[in-house]
Amino acid sequence: MNLNEQIDRIKQMMGVLNEASQHAENLYKSWATKKSGNPEMAMKIMNDVLDNQKKLPKKDFSQYSSYDELVSDLNKIKESDKSKDVTVFYKGDMKNGDDLLVIAPNTWESSCEYGSSSKWCTTAKDTDEYWKRHNQTGTEFFWIFRSKPNDDPNHKFSYHIMNDGKTDWCNAINRCSSRLPENSYPLIHPMYEEIISKLNEFHNQRDNVINYSKRNEHQMVIVNWIHNNFEAIINLLNIEEIFSESLLFTIEDFIEIELEGMVPLEGDFHDEEYMEKYYNYMSDSLEKFKPQFDHGDFEYRSRIMDDLVHLVNNTPSCLEQIMDNTMTPESFVDILERTHENDLNEIVNENVSTYVYDLVSDEASGLSMNF
Repeated sequence: MNLNEQIDRIKQMMGVLNEASQHAENLYKSWATKKSGNPEMAMKIMNDVLDNQKKLPKKDFSQYSSYDELVSDLNKIKESDKSKDVTVFYKGDMKNGDDLLVIAPNTWESSCEYGSSSKWCTTAKDTDEYWKRHNQTGTEFFWIFRSKPNDDPNHKFSYHIMNDGKTDWCNAINRCSSRLPENSYPLIHPMYEEIISKLNEFHNQRDNVINYSKRNEHQMVIVNWIHNNFEAIINLLNIEEIFSESLLFTIEDFIEIELEGMVPLEGDFHDEEYMEKYYNYMSDSLEKFKPQFDHGDFEYRSRIMDDLVHLVNNTPSCLEQIMDNTMTPESFVDILERTHENDLNEIVNENVSTYVYDLVSDEASGLSMNF
């Protein structure tokens, strides 16, 4: 079949499809006018009905006795489709005061929907790249406390289990730590341990986790190259500057949250005198944290490496040079900054911020003994 014959064939197929579509539309209009009992409302949902016609239990409109019967079946289909977008692990009974909902978003769209009012990168509506990276380097779960107001920074938590088993908790304003404060909403929930067990089981059964220890040969070349050049890459990314900025912001933010009473310290240390001492102590501690940062012993090194491997696998020019052993740290950073600048910044910032927040949390946990 030559090109012209192929074009004619495609035109014929398109004509048949258009005729079928027009026929279905005419049948629906006839039903809506004569049998629906509510022509105006029936016509408003025509496109929706036609898009889902193959899923309807009654595909012949004449079998529907009314608009209400049709819209009921249509809503059931929508609910069924929506439920596939997330995996629900726990849903508390709001009537009994249990407002917790724990889900794993299975699509970027559901991540944006259920993560609304948060500052998580995986819920960014302008790109799905962050969600893809998090989904391939681990599993993200949302802990949503439905009765808490949106201005409570702890009304939602993102719980991310990485493929290497490490974890992150980020509240709605994206303050992240590898562990939760002892009086945080998730930790004090009576079903916490049982829910965590379910989430771990789900995560461990995912293909990307099962295959984590079975990386193919070219991935191991990438991993080894990044590992051997890690310190040079980090220096090129000005991570010390990011660390200092993150530390300053984290301490100020941490103090502000404490002052508002959103993340109270252990015990009843909420009087003004104590909080003033606390503020001064944490502010004066800024410089002492900096020496604790060491490239070689950076706690989140493996997480940054996994994220970088993901970016390399999506960057053909970078992948080719590493496999050919012609890559330098300078060219590596240059390629990734040109192709994945936002991703690269997000990787470094989110991991450094988590590490810094853990340092601040550790310092804060011992304050009650100092005063």
